Formats: sequence, C-alpha cells, structure tokens
Amino acid sequence: MTTKIERKSFELKAATLEENQIRGAASVTGVMDRGGDVIFPGAWKPCIKSFLANGFVAVGHAWDELPVAMPLEAKEVGNELQTLAEFHSTPEAQAARTVCKERMAKNLAVGLSVGFMIDYDSDQPAYMYFESGKKLLAYAEANGYDMSLFDVKGIKAADYFCRAILKIEELIEYSIVPVPCNQHAGLTEAKSILDAEPIDISKIATERDFDRFLRDAGFSRKHATAIALHGFKNLQRDADETEETPPADDPAPVAATKASELTQRTLALRMDSLRAALPASI
Repeated sequence: MTTKIERKSFELKAATLEENQIRGAASVTGVMDRGGDVIFPGAWKPCIKSFLANGFVAVGHAWDELPVAMPLEAKEVGNELQTLAEFHSTPEAQAARTVCKERMAKNLAVGLSVGFMIDYDSDQPAYMYFESGKKLLAYAEANGYDMSLFDVKGIKAADYFCRAILKIEELIEYSIVPVPCNQHAGLTEAKSILDAEPIDISKIATERDFDRFLRDAGFSRKHATAIALHGFKNLQRDADETEETPPADDPAPVAATKASELTQRTLALRMDSLRAALPASI
C-alpha cells in the first residue's frame, strides 16, 4: 500500500465555550480549498474508528512533541467532520487552549488542519483528477452524491485542474494552526479547567520567565525555548538602554519601560514567526 501524508486547513469562528474541550468541524467536505482539492462527502467515514482509538490533536502538526488534546468524538454529519476533543492538563496544552479562547473572544480566526493519509494503491480509487470544477461536479452528480453537500457555485468557478478526494485511509491527527487553507469550518467551543493567572510581564526577569510568557502567547515549546535562549539577553539589554533614570524612590517607571519594550518586541517576533509560516502562494 502506497500512502502519502496530506494536510488540509480550515478557518474557525467562535460560537460558545465548553469546559476544557475543543469542539468544531475539523474538516468540511464538498468545498474547493486553496490547493484545488475537494474532499467528497463520506470520505472520512472509513477512518473515524481508528482516529478515535489512536489519533491526537496537536499544534502546527508538531508530531515530535506531545499532543495538546485527545479525541472524544468524531463523526461525519452533512458536509462536516464534527469533532470533540479534551485538552490535556500540560502547560503546552493549556497555552494552546488559551490562544483559541482569547482569539475567539475577539472574533478572530483560528485554524484547524487535518493530517491524513490516502491509499494510492486501493482497488477502488481514493482520488481522481478533473480538468475543471464543472467536470468534478458532473462526476459527483453521475455517481449519486448529494449535491446539496457541495459548494456548487464555488467549485464551478474553478477553471483549472482539481482533485476529488473520495476516500481517506487514515486520519492521524488534526492541529491548531495560524494559517487556514479553507474558510468554511467552525470551531465552536474551547474552555479550560485550568484558569491560572497569566505571568505578569513586568516581572519577567529570567529566560525561564520569558520562555513561559512565549508559550502562553501561543508559541510551541521548541520555538519558545529557542527565542528565549537567543533573544532574552538582547531584549533585556535594549530595554535597559532605552529607559530613563527614575527618581530613587519611584521604581514604577523602570518596570513600565521594560514591560512596554518587551511587549512590543515580543509581538514583533510573533508577527515575524507567523509571516515565515505563510505559504508563498497565499
């Protein structure tokens, strides 16, 4: 059996929150994504049982790091792969939950990306290419698919080669990601049982403090550690150089200057990281 790992991303919008769980559509079928693929209705059904037994939820498809959540439910309903997962109690998992919660509260996009495999040697074709979206839709209609589950208008507009994904061999995981590929899915619930107080930025005094702050801001453990090791001393030095000498009996301006400088530079680093993650074609 020849397989290949595929990844498809979806944009999520907030609706409600649920205790320490993330609920929403991890994938949407019948929609043309930015990669020119349409996952057909029914494609997920063969792999759901295995996913619930062995799958996981990650951040950014970081398979070399511990999962942030474990799947509880997965089912294909209409044109959605509806999922429910519970966050782990680790700091990394709760940091991921915090980012989702805060972005959702501001009505900002969050992304989910499914990591799955297709069997390219299957007796029944797992995928097919078409010269245009119109021909893909004609195939779907001729083979008895429910056309109400397809974004007919959007797919018809594709006047280029596209692919129908008919069967998913294995759903390995889905991930929380910053860059969505498809804008039709919806995260509906994310809340934590661990509502610990965030670190006070004015009290960041060590690399360890900075590392924790970066993780709370949504960086992966690997990226937070790298930035803290290589960037903290420079940030601290630059902040010290910009501060004015306060009155001896008033330490507040020092803390305010350091906090402001560190916040601005941390946000700049975060934006640089996100820009680097964007595909060149988007």
